[in-house]
Amino acid sequence: MWLTKNLVEENGYQRDAKLMADVINLCSGHSINEEKLNHPLYKHLAHLTNSISHQLNPFYRHKAHNSNYCPENDIDVSSNVEPDMQELAQLVFQNSIEDIDPEIKRTFLTTTKSFYYATYYGPSTIDTHIGRVLFERVVI
Repeated sequence: MWLTKNLVEENGYQRDAKLMADVINLCSGHSINEEKLNHPLYKHLAHLTNSISHQLNPFYRHKAHNSNYCPENDIDVSSNVEPDMQELAQLVFQNSIEDIDPEIKRTFLTTTKSFYYATYYGPSTIDTHIGRVLFERVVI
C-alpha cells in the first residue's frame, strides 16, 4: 500500500518509478548491488523512467479529476514524453559490450509503459484489457 500510495502524490511520483522497477527486479530474483546501481546504463534507465513518469503525472492527475479528458488529444503529452519513451525503448532493446541484464532493462520499460498506459486509459478500459488477456482464448 505504501508504494502505490506514493505513486499518485506529486512529490513522490518523481522517484517512485525507479523504486517500483527496483522492487519488481528484487522480487524477480535479480540482485541489485552497488555495482549495478552505479552502472551508467542503470542510472540512465532509472533517470528516464523517473523522468517519463514525472512528465505523465500532471496528465494522470488531470484525468483523475476530469473523466472526459483524453490524453491522446493533448499534444503536450506526446511531444514531451515520446522522445524519452523512444530513447528508453532503444536502450532496452540494443545490446552493448558494457550491458546489464536484459531482464532488468525490460523491467524499466515495462514499469514506464504501465505509467503511460494508466495515463492514457481509464479503469474500465484497463479492466477490459486485463480480462481479455487473462480469460479470452488466443487464436493461432
